[in-house]
Amino acid sequence: MTNLYINGVAVVLPSGFSISVKQENAFFTKNGEYTYDIELSLQDPVNARLYGFLNRLNTTERPETKRKAVLVADNRVYLNGTEIITGWTDTTVNIQLVSGNSELNYFVGSDELISTLDMPVTDPVVNGSVSTDYVSKSYPEVDYNLMMTYDSFNQTDKNIWIFNIEPQEGRPFAGHITPKDDIQPYDYIPQPYLCAYMRELLKALGYELEYNAIEDTPWKSMYLVHVINSYKWNEMLPGWTAKEFLENVEKLFNGTFLIDFKTRKVSFLLNVSYLAKVHHVHLQNVVDSYTVESEDEEEGDAINSTVRYKLPETDYYKLRCLPDIVKEKAKSKVVEGNLSEFFLHEENYVTDTIFNYQEVNRKVIYLSGSGIWTVIEMVDEFAALVREESKSEFEIELIPAELVQRQFYLKNVDPEESYFSDYYIPTASASDNPSEEVELGSIHDMVANLQDNDESKSNIYLAFYTGLNPVQIGYLEPNSYPLAFTDKFLPSKSWPIDLPAGGPTFNLADMESYFYSNSYKIDRENPVKITCYDENVYPASSVFEFFNRRFLAKEIEYTIGPNGRSGPWTGIFYPAVIPDTEVEQRWILADGRWRDGGVWLDDGRWLDN
Repeated sequence: MTNLYINGVAVVLPSGFSISVKQENAFFTKNGEYTYDIELSLQDPVNARLYGFLNRLNTTERPETKRKAVLVADNRVYLNGTEIITGWTDTTVNIQLVSGNSELNYFVGSDELISTLDMPVTDPVVNGSVSTDYVSKSYPEVDYNLMMTYDSFNQTDKNIWIFNIEPQEGRPFAGHITPKDDIQPYDYIPQPYLCAYMRELLKALGYELEYNAIEDTPWKSMYLVHVINSYKWNEMLPGWTAKEFLENVEKLFNGTFLIDFKTRKVSFLLNVSYLAKVHHVHLQNVVDSYTVESEDEEEGDAINSTVRYKLPETDYYKLRCLPDIVKEKAKSKVVEGNLSEFFLHEENYVTDTIFNYQEVNRKVIYLSGSGIWTVIEMVDEFAALVREESKSEFEIELIPAELVQRQFYLKNVDPEESYFSDYYIPTASASDNPSEEVELGSIHDMVANLQDNDESKSNIYLAFYTGLNPVQIGYLEPNSYPLAFTDKFLPSKSWPIDLPAGGPTFNLADMESYFYSNSYKIDRENPVKITCYDENVYPASSVFEFFNRRFLAKEIEYTIGPNGRSGPWTGIFYPAVIPDTEVEQRWILADGRWRDGGVWLDDGRWLDN
């Protein structure tokens, strides 16, 4: 028996109907579970009431959209998601059902802006003060930080922390930090951690982020840099849709959002370790299989394509990713030995050369000075990860924030004594937030300056924050003042300052081993199409085993008739070579019975875990 429920109402299905349900693996596509068009009669009074009497010519109302849809057959839920009305006539209405990744694509595929979603509102000022927890702690202890940030448009600092110097013989300075006096609205604005923002965004879309693989890496300390005067998380990324944001998270980490349509829980998995988190199943009753030609061109991905950031065309970012023509015309020289010793030699005081500091895989250029007063700058740290044989590019719009040099905010220091320090903080521009006002002037000027009602799309800047700084900056002792960073070296007008080993970085070459390397051998050129009578319903994300070989599903398709699933089902699979350590053990001893991860047992019990 097959039943379809729309908002809890059993739809009257036509006799002899047939529904095709398709599952696609999000590892290869962004789709999940969906059906082809289902045609329902509007001449039946139950259907007519459910669809607002669309068959009446004088109707002015439209049926409710995004209604819950549940398809049940053989006492199993084949699809639990959302109904989409694709069209109607005087006597019929056509609908599609979507769930899992397809449902998420539908919800956010209509360019729904993040600013329209219901997300947290966080005012860090409580009783006129600000807690130091938001700089002394990091994610996951807190969901946002209050790292000082420079507003380049208004030329002001946000989230100011005062270092109160305590008497101490010698240096470095000792002391503690406090917030500024006389706090005004928006002097302190929250900077959400990326993982927390992902969780709240999916929650606003109706999903629960159950597992986030980023949290198992040092990159969990990544946060969103902004200077927009708002405590509302949904207003911090003007112009961005939820779909664009989630797609760029997938690009940056070479990951996949995997949605369980039964529970509406989401897992974010890294593609380099994706299969360790999915089920391993053995297919029975495979009656036919043959190799077919791949119909789709393989899309570019972070493993087989050149990976680059979509950086702004400013001098700062051009130095962070040197233009090809500059690299071609510049001289090149390898730094031998220690960097500081290298620049004690006069022959290295040249400005037309890029020095390759191979010991740490970075490049520097000479600016001025000599000896201990040498001034150099690190360059090209956010260069593209080039695949020489690739014809495709993988461009990421989530970019490392620009760092600008600022001074410490000090208290209890002799005003006649100067204190130099290389202190860099992230910067953003409040001009990304469009103004609705038009200045008075000529009609031509007002028309030229008039902005659209739509939000202008801002850049999304990212940085890392792991707590109070672990290294000595200037005269301040370590672990005493907030410090954000974008690389494993801190900028300095002498030579780069090393952060503790093992920390995160936006350097794509360093990120490759974490996110952009390939641990699976998948034959996408020779997919296998099978016909199978196995009575179980498996997630398309599973590792499948049949004919003593392992495969990954591209898609699986079932045919549902009036009395449940009818006939065999079909699937297209890619042959794969997968290490045993990447898949779970199939046979599990439970309650004294051997079971096969989701099958009917002889006593009629169903185990689907």
